[in-house]
Amino acid sequence: MKVAKLLAAALFACTTFAQAAVVTVNTTDSRFNSAAMNQGWWNDKDYAGSDTSNSIYTGGQLYDDITLRSFFSFDLSNVQGTITGASLRVMRGSQSTSAHLGLWDVSTDAATVNFNDGVNAAIWEDLGSGNSYGQFLIRRGDRDDFLTLDLNATALADLNAATGYFTIGAVVGSDEFIFSGIPSVLGTFLDLTIADNNTVPEPGTAALLLSGLAAAVASRRRRRNQ
Repeated sequence: MKVAKLLAAALFACTTFAQAAVVTVNTTDSRFNSAAMNQGWWNDKDYAGSDTSNSIYTGGQLYDDITLRSFFSFDLSNVQGTITGASLRVMRGSQSTSAHLGLWDVSTDAATVNFNDGVNAAIWEDLGSGNSYGQFLIRRGDRDDFLTLDLNATALADLNAATGYFTIGAVVGSDEFIFSGIPSVLGTFLDLTIADNNTVPEPGTAALLLSGLAAAVASRRRRRNQ
């Protein structure tokens, strides 16, 4: 047993561990429109201002009967590996005293979402329905702060299944607003943690140790049988 334990410890010691990596993508990458930066908002009623050249992504109650829903689209075509963590990093802007913010999956294709010219009730609905990616209570703070919103396991599964563009919808609670008055020059970030490679021993060392373990066990058995 002592020999086996020593060999097992040596095998663990020579195992190669890969470091996890964080990859950041930005809405400014691979833009559909040079001005809008793959982010914006939709409304379900007639209101001037939603168009493809407007990169503002205000969300929530604008007027008594106007509620805006935000979207953020990211190009994942260069992201490789299994995603084990994800955070949306977005500038707060001006907001109500508090904002109950929900993040959602978006089934509408990114090109259509980013052609946000006019009114589309179906897209507006899509931005706040389906799979929830997380619910957050945002307290008022500095408008230039970046909020870090950790996405849930459902979001991770959808991110790993995604190819090309990936869009996140954002909905704010009743009579609340957020992301207002932002000079959207930096874009919005999606920080992705990529999994370690499987822990594997160096092939040559592993083979030698396993051979040594087998020889030690065989020798022990021979001594017992003598």
